[in-house]
Amino acid sequence: MADEFVTEIKQVVADPAAGPRLNDLLNAETGRLIAALGADEFRLGVPLSDEGVIDRLDRYAALTSDLARAVALGARWSGDLVRPIWPSLVERVVGAVDRAGGQATWADLSQYPGALLLHAAGVGALAGDRYDNLRVLLLESHVLYRNERRMAIEVLNAQSVMDPNQAARVAGLTNTFAPLSERLATDLRPALVDVVADDAVFDRLFDRFEYLLGLVYLDLTKTAWAATGRFAADQYGTGIDQVVEAEIKAAGSTWGPLAAGLFGGSSERLEEALGRSRTVIEAVRREARFRHLR
Repeated sequence: MADEFVTEIKQVVADPAAGPRLNDLLNAETGRLIAALGADEFRLGVPLSDEGVIDRLDRYAALTSDLARAVALGARWSGDLVRPIWPSLVERVVGAVDRAGGQATWADLSQYPGALLLHAAGVGALAGDRYDNLRVLLLESHVLYRNERRMAIEVLNAQSVMDPNQAARVAGLTNTFAPLSERLATDLRPALVDVVADDAVFDRLFDRFEYLLGLVYLDLTKTAWAATGRFAADQYGTGIDQVVEAEIKAAGSTWGPLAAGLFGGSSERLEEALGRSRTVIEAVRREARFRHLR
């Protein structure tokens, strides 16, 4: 069934006339995922354990894989008529989970399917230089969480799914500075092989999306903090923040995300966000170095 679903997505995703069929396919798969996420195995009241965290992440990844493949393909290939579908799917999946009561850790972890979908679509959009699709994902996705309507980029990032300090103590997660970010990338890699065939290219696109997510959040909120990700820790060495800043310097107002309307299309807003981002990333890297030295 999974192969048939993805095959049909590929057949219709780039066809403007096939929007209704694409919508039906995606909504049906989203309904199946939501039904599965409501099973007793995901109850929020069960005792917390390392084994339980890993098992739940494994199950979330397996259940979300087909829809993640589809949204990545969609963000890569689709155009104007179906663009509102991508943020709406993320919102629907996150909003379907009842988080009243129970363990706060389980409630936060229940955001993981939404984080997988957001990151899958983001990587897909970047793979095709579809900054129009990236814009709606980052700006127009909102979710209801803890009785508040929040931007999806605020809650569907690795640091909100599980606090990095807590995640670092979970046996079964990678022993890195950003274990949930690493887990997101690992779970998405097989799902996105249809969109990004090369492992090294996938890694760069994933890191770029996490960096842009934080940069856009800093622009919208004007705060002094934003989620980063695995790219910010020394041991990864991708330097995606330096790469993007060099691209911005070279391209100016024609830089893809800016030209597509992110940062309000304002070079001044972008520069302000970059300044905040540098401060956040340097603080994370100082902490990463301190932990490494210990």
